[in-house]
Amino acid sequence: MKPGCRGHGPAGDCGFRAAKRMMPPALTRIGAVIQQKRRMLARFCMAAGLAIAMAASPAAAGSRDPDSSVAAVRLFQEALSQIEAYALHPAEPMAMVETALRQYLKTADPYAEYLTADEFAAFRSPPTDARFSGISMGLGREASGRVFCIPDPGGAAEQAGIAYGDILVNVDGAPVAGLSAYQAGLRIRGRAGTPTVLTLQGKDGMERTIRLLRRQHPLKSVFTMDAGPFAIIRIPRFIQSTPRELKQALLAGPDDANARIIDLTGNMGGDLDAAMASAALFLPEGSPILTVKSRDGLQRHVCDGSPSDLESRLFLWQDARTASAAEVFIAALVLNGRAVSIGERSFGKGVAQRVLEMHDRSALILTYAALYPPSGRSFHGSGLSPLVPLAARGRDAYVHATHRQLAQSGD
Repeated sequence: MKPGCRGHGPAGDCGFRAAKRMMPPALTRIGAVIQQKRRMLARFCMAAGLAIAMAASPAAAGSRDPDSSVAAVRLFQEALSQIEAYALHPAEPMAMVETALRQYLKTADPYAEYLTADEFAAFRSPPTDARFSGISMGLGREASGRVFCIPDPGGAAEQAGIAYGDILVNVDGAPVAGLSAYQAGLRIRGRAGTPTVLTLQGKDGMERTIRLLRRQHPLKSVFTMDAGPFAIIRIPRFIQSTPRELKQALLAGPDDANARIIDLTGNMGGDLDAAMASAALFLPEGSPILTVKSRDGLQRHVCDGSPSDLESRLFLWQDARTASAAEVFIAALVLNGRAVSIGERSFGKGVAQRVLEMHDRSALILTYAALYPPSGRSFHGSGLSPLVPLAARGRDAYVHATHRQLAQSGD
């Protein structure tokens, strides 16, 4: 046995007690300061832990033993105290908590997220807030971790030459590899009128740099575009206003339209309620839309009987990045026999997230439910197969496939 190891405790602090007895006065004073910081940190963590344990409701705790939560908080508090006191290069306690939360969520739930108070403020800021202006572009994250671009039609990003599917490499010189789409998007946003420099990789594999000015723009989710003989309704994301915007687009279209195209390529989801309300615009009363399965049980959603279009033929464009709420929209219309889907197998995200604000105005984004379409078969992990699959990519392939479907029906 090595000298000084006799009688070491369960933490395995070999030689620590002997070294502590030999500390000179100066180190003793430093040790006293460390102990004071440990006590302050312990009080902070224990108070937070007890508040969490007391606030937890039976529904939230499920069948778990409440004492296990208290024990877990005490263990975490003890670990923070030990790191603060004895680690060679300790981080700030809050930084350690944030890192632990992010790492846990990253491994436990690929769709979960922790947002700091500043990140959450930007996340929920209205488009009129000049502090968090953007470039009219959404972002998505591939399974490989790459972040790709979804520019709004006619917006600043598209006007600057950014194309759908371009890979975002750097923002203002900082790489975005490993970041979530939320975090990468927050790096782009900033005060209106200030510049941001993006490094992008196109479909040809070549990188290029684009400089844009951030500016305020109306938050919009429905765009009407022309593509040859068709008018296309493009929905890059679902937000609270999407049902209203979509209804307005339908009313603004020709009265004798016998076919409508809704482009959902690259739509990674968004507001689930908005997606269901949008699907209900095309379905008769009582049509099933979605079943949500959470820890509270099953919740079934059906149409409420206020459709805008029950007659025209619907064609829904999807690709491998169409996900989540967009898949709910497609499944509701296709499985009720109301639409024909064209394109590639969709992404396959059949779970929903909920945003939970914390006491310090940070937030957790947690998966809380599984989503089941009218068929009752989950599309999570498998995606939705289109009724009309495409071998080629690009808008022309979608237009030609839609034209063939109309020709076959005699329209």
